Amino acid sequence: MDTEMSEPDIAPPNDDERPLKRVKIEDDDSQDRAAALQEKSNVPAQHSARTFRPYKLRTTVTGHTRGISAVKFSHDGNYIATCSADCTVKIWLRDGTLHQTLSGHSKGVSDVSWSSDSALLVTASDDRTIRVWEAMSGRTVRLLKGHTNFVLCCAFNRPGNLIASGSFDESIRVWDVRAGTCLKTLPAHSDPAASVSFNIDGTMLVSCSHDGLIRIWDTASGQCLKTLVDQDSPPVSFAAFSPNGRYLLSCTLDSTIRLWNFVSSTPLKTYKGHRNTKYTLNAEFCNSEVIIGGEDGNVTIWDAQTKRIEQVLKTGEDVAIAVSRHAGTDDTRILAVASLDNKLRIYADH
Repeated sequence: MDTEMSEPDIAPPNDDERPLKRVKIEDDDSQDRAAALQEKSNVPAQHSARTFRPYKLRTTVTGHTRGISAVKFSHDGNYIATCSADCTVKIWLRDGTLHQTLSGHSKGVSDVSWSSDSALLVTASDDRTIRVWEAMSGRTVRLLKGHTNFVLCCAFNRPGNLIASGSFDESIRVWDVRAGTCLKTLPAHSDPAASVSFNIDGTMLVSCSHDGLIRIWDTASGQCLKTLVDQDSPPVSFAAFSPNGRYLLSCTLDSTIRLWNFVSSTPLKTYKGHRNTKYTLNAEFCNSEVIIGGEDGNVTIWDAQTKRIEQVLKTGEDVAIAVSRHAGTDDTRILAVASLDNKLRIYADH
């Protein structure tokens, strides 16, 4: 069902032989709490629609020696962080110049996230640890241990005092950054947790998994406020709140992106046209655009309101695994695309 809207940031270890579990879905008796937190989100309105300007390739950057698993712009837009199966994290200037290489993980790095002040990075690794880094010095300031299997995803909350992580051990953990301690362990899923993300004010956390579930949590209490599941229960590879905090974007391994009203558990819009049946790809929902990479090497950009495909960028033959977009002060949109061919590609719309 399509409904008009008032307002239009990895590839886990393959385990093809392991059957996807299905669990009985129970209604979480927390709709009022979820609605209250949705209303509480103090966020600015989205920008009004604009004429779409096509993205053009600015530069292609090499540096990683194995496939890149995630890419994220810093919140100030000055830096791009990438992480890779080569066990390193790299920080680039927005023009593609290498600024810093962070080393410390002993196995591949699956995800990276910036703090809101762009001073810290958090990374998740197959070595079962989470590292917090000073972005400019490259120094590890926290080493978080507790997961019993690969750590697949991580995220800072906006104040920067909490980190959420998800693991192949099927749990979500919430960490105190300053103390370096685990505050909560959430038995969230019956398959590996694919992604975690806070809403803009940090009151809610969303997680998803190949078990087909999207779960929304009260950050303070650890209570599950809502469980979202599509009718066919396809594996969910990515979920994140929209910038205005009122919607939720999810990606499933049936080559579909859905935009949800998470309070009513209603999918408002669906976006199709990309290829995604195997890898955990992240999507971007920014202003009037929805953007995702693809297993055919293409990056697809939709108009969020009309669902029209505005542009398809052909990055190469290998999987375009991750995308990150930043809008500069000069109204230039810059798009970073990370691929399994070890390359980072940077595009701009003028």
